[in-house]
Amino acid sequence: MYRNPGQGQQTSTRYDVEGFARATGEVSVRTRYLGARLFAGTYLAPTAPPLQRRIMLAGADPYQTFTNPLLRSRGALFVRPDFHYQAPGDANLRAFRPDLGGRWAVALNLEGTKTLLKKPEVALMAFVDAGLVDPQAVPPSRLGRSYTALYDGGFGIVARPHINELAWTMRFELPFVVNRWDYAADGPDKRVRFRWQVSLEPSF
Repeated sequence: MYRNPGQGQQTSTRYDVEGFARATGEVSVRTRYLGARLFAGTYLAPTAPPLQRRIMLAGADPYQTFTNPLLRSRGALFVRPDFHYQAPGDANLRAFRPDLGGRWAVALNLEGTKTLLKKPEVALMAFVDAGLVDPQAVPPSRLGRSYTALYDGGFGIVARPHINELAWTMRFELPFVVNRWDYAADGPDKRVRFRWQVSLEPSF
Protein backbone atom coordinates (compact mmCIF):
# COMPACT_ATOMS: atom_id res chain seq x y z
CA MET A 1 0.00 0.00 0.00
CA TYR A 2 1.30 3.45 -0.93
CA ARG A 3 1.15 5.61 2.19
CA ASN A 4 1.12 8.97 0.38
CA PRO A 5 -1.74 8.81 -2.12
CA GLY A 6 -2.36 11.77 -4.35
CA GLN A 7 -2.88 13.09 -7.84
CA GLY A 8 -0.57 11.68 -10.51
CA GLN A 9 0.87 13.39 -13.57
CA GLN A 10 -1.50 11.63 -15.97
CA THR A 11 -3.92 9.63 -13.82
CA SER A 12 -5.85 10.02 -10.59
CA THR A 13 -3.24 8.09 -8.55
CA ARG A 14 0.34 9.07 -7.86
CA TYR A 15 1.70 5.81 -9.25
CA ASP A 16 0.20 6.62 -12.70
CA VAL A 17 -0.92 3.02 -13.16
CA GLU A 18 -3.89 2.21 -15.39
CA GLY A 19 -4.87 -0.26 -18.03
CA PHE A 20 -4.83 0.88 -21.65
CA ALA A 21 -5.06 -0.46 -25.18
CA ARG A 22 -3.26 1.00 -28.18
CA ALA A 23 -4.15 -0.50 -31.54
CA THR A 24 -2.92 0.48 -35.00
CA GLY A 25 -3.32 -1.09 -38.40
CA GLU A 26 -2.34 -0.28 -41.95
CA VAL A 27 -2.56 -1.71 -45.42
CA SER A 28 -0.58 -0.50 -48.42
CA VAL A 29 -0.10 -1.30 -52.07
CA ARG A 30 2.46 -0.06 -54.55
CA THR A 31 2.72 -0.47 -58.31
CA ARG A 32 5.24 0.89 -60.76
CA TYR A 33 3.59 4.31 -60.87
CA LEU A 34 1.22 4.52 -57.90
CA GLY A 35 1.25 3.83 -54.19
CA ALA A 36 -1.51 3.96 -51.56
CA ARG A 37 -1.58 3.40 -47.81
CA LEU A 38 -4.54 3.35 -45.41
CA PHE A 39 -3.92 3.75 -41.66
CA ALA A 40 -6.14 3.65 -38.58
CA GLY A 41 -5.10 3.86 -34.93
CA THR A 42 -6.71 4.41 -31.55
CA TYR A 43 -5.80 4.66 -27.86
CA LEU A 44 -8.27 3.45 -25.23
CA ALA A 45 -7.88 4.42 -21.56
CA PRO A 46 -9.78 6.47 -18.94
CA THR A 47 -7.31 9.36 -19.17
CA ALA A 48 -5.51 11.16 -22.00
CA PRO A 49 -2.46 9.35 -23.41
CA PRO A 50 1.06 10.48 -22.48
CA LEU A 51 3.26 11.57 -25.37
CA GLN A 52 4.82 8.18 -26.09
CA ARG A 53 1.40 6.51 -26.46
CA ARG A 54 -0.32 9.08 -28.67
CA ILE A 55 -1.34 8.26 -32.22
CA MET A 56 1.03 10.61 -34.00
CA LEU A 57 -0.16 12.60 -37.01
CA ALA A 58 2.96 13.46 -39.01
CA GLY A 59 5.07 10.33 -38.64
CA ALA A 60 6.62 7.78 -36.34
CA ASP A 61 5.78 7.66 -32.64
CA PRO A 62 8.45 7.60 -29.89
CA TYR A 63 8.43 3.79 -29.73
CA GLN A 64 9.14 3.54 -33.48
CA THR A 65 12.08 5.96 -33.30
CA PHE A 66 13.52 4.62 -30.03
CA THR A 67 16.39 2.72 -31.69
CA ASN A 68 17.24 5.43 -34.24
CA PRO A 69 20.41 7.25 -33.04
CA LEU A 70 19.89 10.01 -35.61
CA LEU A 71 16.65 10.97 -33.85
CA ARG A 72 16.89 9.86 -30.23
CA SER A 73 20.50 10.05 -29.04
CA ARG A 74 22.01 13.02 -27.20
CA GLY A 75 22.72 15.75 -29.76
CA ALA A 76 20.87 13.77 -32.47
CA LEU A 77 21.94 14.92 -35.92
CA PHE A 78 18.40 15.22 -37.35
CA VAL A 79 16.79 16.89 -34.31
CA ARG A 80 17.70 20.54 -34.45
CA PRO A 81 16.01 23.88 -35.18
CA ASP A 82 15.19 24.60 -38.82
CA PHE A 83 15.98 21.03 -39.95
CA HIS A 84 12.93 19.10 -41.06
CA TYR A 85 13.32 15.32 -41.01
CA GLN A 86 10.27 13.13 -41.66
CA ALA A 87 10.27 9.73 -39.94
CA PRO A 88 7.41 7.76 -41.53
CA GLY A 89 4.80 6.07 -39.36
CA ASP A 90 1.32 6.30 -37.82
CA ALA A 91 -0.97 8.66 -39.80
CA ASN A 92 2.00 9.96 -41.87
CA LEU A 93 0.46 13.36 -42.64
CA ARG A 94 3.99 14.35 -43.47
CA ALA A 95 3.76 18.14 -43.72
CA PHE A 96 2.57 18.64 -40.14
CA ARG A 97 4.58 19.13 -36.96
CA PRO A 98 6.09 15.89 -35.61
CA ASP A 99 4.89 16.55 -32.03
CA LEU A 100 1.17 16.44 -32.88
CA GLY A 101 -0.75 13.42 -31.64
CA GLY A 102 -3.99 12.36 -29.99
CA ARG A 103 -6.25 9.44 -29.16
CA TRP A 104 -7.07 8.40 -32.71
CA ALA A 105 -6.46 9.04 -36.40
CA VAL A 106 -7.51 7.67 -39.78
CA ALA A 107 -5.41 8.59 -42.81
CA LEU A 108 -4.89 7.90 -46.51
CA ASN A 109 -1.51 8.46 -48.20
CA LEU A 110 -1.30 8.55 -52.01
CA GLU A 111 1.82 8.79 -54.19
CA GLY A 112 2.52 8.86 -57.89
CA THR A 113 6.07 8.35 -59.20
CA LYS A 114 7.82 8.80 -62.52
CA THR A 115 11.26 7.27 -62.99
CA LEU A 116 13.90 9.73 -64.16
CA LEU A 117 16.99 7.51 -63.91
CA LYS A 118 17.34 3.76 -63.54
CA LYS A 119 20.97 3.53 -62.31
CA PRO A 120 21.02 4.89 -59.69
CA GLU A 121 17.25 4.82 -59.36
CA VAL A 122 15.83 8.35 -59.15
CA ALA A 123 12.14 9.20 -59.43
CA LEU A 124 9.94 12.29 -59.36
CA MET A 125 7.09 11.96 -56.89
CA ALA A 126 3.77 13.71 -56.29
CA PHE A 127 1.92 13.01 -53.05
CA VAL A 128 -1.30 13.76 -51.18
CA ASP A 129 -1.99 12.90 -47.53
CA ALA A 130 -5.44 13.25 -45.97
CA GLY A 131 -6.95 12.22 -42.68
CA LEU A 132 -9.48 12.66 -39.90
CA VAL A 133 -7.84 13.08 -36.49
CA ASP A 134 -8.62 13.59 -32.83
CA PRO A 135 -9.67 17.24 -32.26
CA GLN A 136 -7.49 17.26 -29.12
CA ALA A 137 -4.45 16.90 -31.40
CA VAL A 138 -5.47 19.71 -33.75
CA PRO A 139 -8.56 21.79 -32.86
CA PRO A 140 -11.28 21.70 -35.53
CA SER A 141 -11.91 24.75 -37.67
CA ARG A 142 -15.56 24.69 -36.56
CA LEU A 143 -16.30 24.46 -32.85
CA GLY A 144 -18.19 21.40 -31.73
CA ARG A 145 -16.89 18.99 -34.36
CA SER A 146 -15.79 15.58 -33.11
CA TYR A 147 -12.94 15.39 -35.66
CA THR A 148 -10.45 17.55 -37.51
CA ALA A 149 -9.88 17.13 -41.24
CA LEU A 150 -6.27 17.55 -42.41
CA TYR A 151 -4.56 17.32 -45.77
CA ASP A 152 -1.28 18.19 -47.45
CA GLY A 153 0.25 17.75 -50.88
CA GLY A 154 3.38 18.39 -52.84
CA PHE A 155 6.22 17.05 -54.95
CA GLY A 156 9.51 15.40 -54.22
CA ILE A 157 12.46 13.40 -55.46
CA VAL A 158 13.10 9.83 -54.33
CA ALA A 159 16.49 8.18 -54.83
CA ARG A 160 17.37 4.57 -54.05
CA PRO A 161 21.17 4.33 -54.27
CA HIS A 162 23.01 1.11 -53.56
CA ILE A 163 26.61 0.12 -53.00
CA ASN A 164 27.13 -3.59 -53.56
CA GLU A 165 24.53 -5.19 -51.25
CA LEU A 166 23.87 -2.01 -49.25
CA ALA A 167 20.79 -0.09 -50.43
CA TRP A 168 18.71 2.69 -48.90
CA THR A 169 16.08 5.30 -49.74
CA MET A 170 16.53 9.08 -49.78
CA ARG A 171 13.59 11.49 -50.02
CA PHE A 172 13.56 15.24 -50.57
CA GLU A 173 9.99 16.58 -50.46
CA LEU A 174 8.29 19.92 -50.99
CA PRO A 175 4.88 19.83 -49.22
CA PHE A 176 3.78 23.24 -50.44
CA VAL A 177 0.02 22.82 -49.67
CA VAL A 178 -1.17 22.41 -46.05
CA ASN A 179 -4.78 23.11 -45.08
CA ARG A 180 -4.03 23.87 -41.39
CA TRP A 181 -0.83 25.78 -42.09
CA ASP A 182 -0.57 27.03 -38.50
CA TYR A 183 0.34 23.43 -37.57
CA ALA A 184 2.75 22.84 -40.46
CA ALA A 185 6.27 21.64 -39.71
CA ASP A 186 7.90 24.31 -41.86
CA GLY A 187 6.42 27.70 -42.71
CA PRO A 188 3.30 27.91 -40.49
CA ASP A 189 2.04 31.16 -41.99
CA LYS A 190 0.37 30.36 -45.35
CA ARG A 191 -1.65 27.57 -46.93
CA VAL A 192 0.57 27.56 -50.04
CA ARG A 193 4.28 28.34 -49.69
CA PHE A 194 7.73 26.81 -50.11
CA ARG A 195 8.36 24.08 -47.53
CA TRP A 196 10.89 21.28 -47.46
CA GLN A 197 11.78 18.10 -45.60
CA VAL A 198 14.12 15.12 -45.99
CA SER A 199 14.11 11.47 -44.98
CA LEU A 200 16.35 8.42 -45.23
CA GLU A 201 13.38 6.03 -45.19
CA PRO A 202 10.64 5.14 -47.67
CA SER A 203 7.36 6.92 -46.99
CA PHE A 204 5.58 3.53 -46.65
